[in-house]
Amino acid sequence: WGLKLISLTIAFVLWVGVISIDDPVDDKTFSNIKVNLVNTQLVMDKGMVYEVLDGTGMLRSVTFDAPKSIREKIEASDIIAEADLNELTTTDTVPITFSCPKYSQDVTNISGNISYVKLNIEDKASKWIDITYNIVGEVAQGYVINGIVLDQNRMEVEGPASKIAEISEAVVDVNVAGISNNMSISVDVHLKNKKGAELNYATVAKSADRVKVDVMVYATKEIPVTYEVSGEPAEGYAATGKVEIVPETVLVAGTTAALNGTTEIVIPAELLDITGVTENFEQTINLKKYLTGGLSFADKNFDGNVKVTVYVEELVEEELEVTNRDVEIINKPGKLSDDEYNIIKIHPVTGYHILRSISENSSIAIAAKYHHERYDGKGYPNGLMGENIPEIARIIGVADAYDAMASKRSYRDVLPQQVVYGEIKKGKGTQFDPVFADIM
Repeated sequence: WGLKLISLTIAFVLWVGVISIDDPVDDKTFSNIKVNLVNTQLVMDKGMVYEVLDGTGMLRSVTFDAPKSIREKIEASDIIAEADLNELTTTDTVPITFSCPKYSQDVTNISGNISYVKLNIEDKASKWIDITYNIVGEVAQGYVINGIVLDQNRMEVEGPASKIAEISEAVVDVNVAGISNNMSISVDVHLKNKKGAELNYATVAKSADRVKVDVMVYATKEIPVTYEVSGEPAEGYAATGKVEIVPETVLVAGTTAALNGTTEIVIPAELLDITGVTENFEQTINLKKYLTGGLSFADKNFDGNVKVTVYVEELVEEELEVTNRDVEIINKPGKLSDDEYNIIKIHPVTGYHILRSISENSSIAIAAKYHHERYDGKGYPNGLMGENIPEIARIIGVADAYDAMASKRSYRDVLPQQVVYGEIKKGKGTQFDPVFADIM
């Protein structure tokens, strides 16, 4: 028996040696092993919340010893790292324990780059905050935003009291770049502090991560502001026919049908009653009440007010002598001399005085006086320029030129229509108001 025991002992030693040579034990390292927190309910049952600090919830490396045959089979998921909150210390740290249940007999000496998880534990808090929107980009040219509606305008946030106290508002970014139709989209909600800095806290829960946003878009149109004047100035005074409106046009927004049905905003005559006035009549008028069809002002900086000035001047009498020669000049078949042309240039003022005395509408006399003024200021009798020429005179100026060219004169026959229109177009902005030249 003694020899048999010796033989068995030798055989065992040899077997162990062979195993050690064929399946040697060595260390192996895995990276990025998550630490599982257990018994977290112990904290939450006290109305508190926790937050893992300094990245201690993720191990950069975990090292262990195992035979070669095990090392070749083992995976990172087989290594378990846990921190049990039952073992929470007074410094709010929890020791990390390691295990490898699948290969517990063969894996030894498991350790990580750190040995504890560091926590921040504090009271849980919640509050309701407003959700606002931030417009990103510009809608297509010729369109404006008529309204933006969120499907909810408040939300609840919950988490560590210190984090909740930092949150001031919830904001959604609404990208409207290039749109020309109504739009419905779902967008992310971003939490921000009082300074507008975005806050990203994993420990803060939101009652909604996204909200639905409806964007209403209207087309726009530039429309003129027109007017009606009532009453007559005091005796010895007359309206010059010039009415100034600032601004002359306004940009409005609305549905296509509403815009197509609106060509102007009219200031009613009762607001521009110049009865008995002896000086220019000025009035500031808000146009909002005169918008129709659900239209609105497209420019949010425009308050709807326009300033209207009706120009009134004292009447001045002039005596003019008209000779037989003056009457004959207009029928002259050839070109007028300078003297004759200067006589002809008197006729607007002559007509003004005649019409002023026989007409109840002073604007007719004004039209006669200024209908030979030119848009570039080179006309007569006063050399008025642009919109300083009364509007009625600018209109009649185009009509008079058309009539002159389309009628037979002593010095020429009727001009063809295409020639007449060509001459009027040629005079746009120089002889004629371009607006009325285009209408003609």
